[in-house]
Amino acid sequence: MSILEQLAEYMSAKKIIPFLGAGSSIRIAPDWNHLTALMKTALSKSTESDDNLAIAQEYEDEFGRAELCHFLQKYLEISSFDDELGEVPLTFLGGAFPVIYTTNFDNMIESMMTKYKRPLQVIYTQQDALKADNLHQQLIKFHGDYTHPDELVFTKKDYEARMDKGSPLDIILKSHLMTNYLLFIGYSMSDPDLHKLIDELRPIIGTNSLPAFLIAYNSSEQLKSMCEDNGITLIAPKEFYPVDDNATAFSKLMVKLSDMALSANIKREEHDTFNTKSISKVATIREIEALSHNMLTESIEQIFDEFRQLYSGFTIIPQDAYILVSNQMTEIYKRSNTYQQINSLSNYSGIMDLIKVRKLKLKNMYDMLLAIKNLSLTGQELGNIGLVDLQSTCTCNVVLAAIVCDNIVKKEEKVPGTFWSYLSKVIKGSMPFEKLPRDLRVFARFKIKTAHLMAHTTYENPLDRQSIMQKYLSDKSYQFKKSISEADVGYLRQLVKWHGELDNG
Repeated sequence: MSILEQLAEYMSAKKIIPFLGAGSSIRIAPDWNHLTALMKTALSKSTESDDNLAIAQEYEDEFGRAELCHFLQKYLEISSFDDELGEVPLTFLGGAFPVIYTTNFDNMIESMMTKYKRPLQVIYTQQDALKADNLHQQLIKFHGDYTHPDELVFTKKDYEARMDKGSPLDIILKSHLMTNYLLFIGYSMSDPDLHKLIDELRPIIGTNSLPAFLIAYNSSEQLKSMCEDNGITLIAPKEFYPVDDNATAFSKLMVKLSDMALSANIKREEHDTFNTKSISKVATIREIEALSHNMLTESIEQIFDEFRQLYSGFTIIPQDAYILVSNQMTEIYKRSNTYQQINSLSNYSGIMDLIKVRKLKLKNMYDMLLAIKNLSLTGQELGNIGLVDLQSTCTCNVVLAAIVCDNIVKKEEKVPGTFWSYLSKVIKGSMPFEKLPRDLRVFARFKIKTAHLMAHTTYENPLDRQSIMQKYLSDKSYQFKKSISEADVGYLRQLVKWHGELDNG
């Protein structure tokens, strides 16, 4: 197995901790030499020093810490991510690297994740790490950046203090390296970070039996020697792409490695699918009660993350907790503010044990329709939220829709046409209205018609549309042979009664 194949396997298993150097963002942000050259021109006294750390120290001594941070922000902060220049950072978008370390001070990774709407937790201090939830990708800025002056490690004194006192981030890194491989990416001998970083990490690497790797931005005999002395396997992109310049060779190698990792991950997932036995987990009463308690104080985003974590995969719920879990879903539906949350919750409800309890299922389907109605009032696009899940209760959709329409009338809401379009899809896939018992039929027709008239919408009455579809479409494409069960009739009557009592209360 080649060194790249080995790395790709480690990446597919999420066993790599990457450490990004200046080369990983060289096409977007200036490197050390460029920055310190600009600093030298700004100094009142000329200096012959070529030591980047010493030059940075002179700049801070003359202009102060705040001005140093302002200088870094001026040259390192990008307002938007450019895909053409960011070919290397794009390789970090996937899930191969749950945790990314960097000694860079730019905002390249942050701007990329913002552009592609990927959640990212940026960690500068131990306190940041304690707040992290481990559910999203993490970027650990090992030497801080211009937004955190107290954590910035950029000048000679900064490095001396870091070497003398250490940092809580060293402990976090050491814990990550207990079970993961270290991969330096984009460093060269001209990068002062590499020299200092090797010194910082030598105690950590020395106590870790796992190998470390370095994908160089610009290789040299001196770099090879340093890697050999510290047990680091050097990977030189120019050896793979000898006719290209350093930047192009480095970029090509990173893209190739990313592609290989993706291929390895697909093979791993295929193997797991056909060779791993499905395991169901059981949610304990204590875990379920804790989630209900947290719902009293936490945001919808926090609640949803906790719900997703607790009930991920096929989760068995104790029977005496069915009502409690159903109430949790009701609460999340009430507070959902995006269609993605509603759609995800609908999918979760379909894989939990709760689906076996028909009356709770119908109750939560009503909650979902109500949440969709409320979301439509905010002007958001609805997409195809929960249509598949609603079809699993297709004998009951008309009555559920009628209850929501009753809610609209009583609140005198002017719901937009997008909701009526959605409701038409729901009722179109429902059991023919005429098969309902008379009392439910009268209730549904009156409530839907009243809300539809009040809406002044160009969309036709969903019940009228259903009748037309049944009349003109073939029996094969639109026919329900199964009649509504007595149990469902009973549940729907309970739901209508519950809804009336709730409004009266």
